[in-house]
Amino acid sequence: LVTGANADRRWIATYDRYFDQTWKDGVRLALAVLFVGALWLLLWLGAALFDLIGVKWVGETIQKPWFAFPATTTFFALAIHLTDVRASLVRGIRTVALTLLSWLLPVMAVIGAGFLIALPFTGLALLWDTKSAAGILLSAAAALIVLLNAAYQEGEAEDHPPVALKWAGRVTGLIIAPLVAIAAYGLILRIGQYGLTPDRIYGVACTIVAVVYAAGYAASVFWPGPWLKRLEVTNVIAAHLVVAVLLALFSPIANPSRLSVKDQVARLDRGAVTPAKFDYLFLRFEAGKPGMDALKALAARKTGPHAADIAKRA
Repeated sequence: LVTGANADRRWIATYDRYFDQTWKDGVRLALAVLFVGALWLLLWLGAALFDLIGVKWVGETIQKPWFAFPATTTFFALAIHLTDVRASLVRGIRTVALTLLSWLLPVMAVIGAGFLIALPFTGLALLWDTKSAAGILLSAAAALIVLLNAAYQEGEAEDHPPVALKWAGRVTGLIIAPLVAIAAYGLILRIGQYGLTPDRIYGVACTIVAVVYAAGYAASVFWPGPWLKRLEVTNVIAAHLVVAVLLALFSPIANPSRLSVKDQVARLDRGAVTPAKFDYLFLRFEAGKPGMDALKALAARKTGPHAADIAKRA
């Protein structure tokens, strides 16, 4: 967002600029990760060769933090630099990758539409029994969003995209919303039953972003004008929302551990969960400092319902 706006010398850059910058950096990141992975494969192969002749120090050395961290970050930086110098090569790889990904869109659109058609006949009970329905549904929605953007690229042009992808895009724009709605409903039920946990707060954060994408993409299907043109506005709004949500999660405003601990202790206080079934281990091992502070407070509790039992268990 910053580099695109800086290049255009305006607060909000053109969509073409965002598209070029974002997908180029995405390809550079993927290439850098592959490059570092290849480095470590070679290092482990070298260590194995030396191990054959009884030289153990090579394998031991590459596992040391003082070697592993600088080696990884140096070669990662080298990959980022080389791909920046070879910008035309990166754009060529990006074009090929987006073209390949775009033709997966009809496949995923058929899968998503088939799932929604079958759902009224199977009911939601089987979905909730998996205990991971919201995560799977949000992952499916995320895959559809990525594939739709791979097909859209910089928007409708004279020979882009083919008719098949246009119709797949329209179907995708419509099916993301019900997938996100079902995921949100499942998340609400789960929180109502068992309260907040860090994972569920992350799920809520993802759902908030997904709702914006779902609403914007559904509206773009019916918006008059070029094919899915409103998708561009949705992407820019959602990108800024992602930044805001991340800042909230990594600040006291929506710190997952703090919110989870507060909610779980409140459930204990109002009797939604008994002292025997309350998850004290969550406070001790999974909730960081807020959990430890709450556990100490419970252990020192002397008043209120079941105070002695709660203090003993804490």
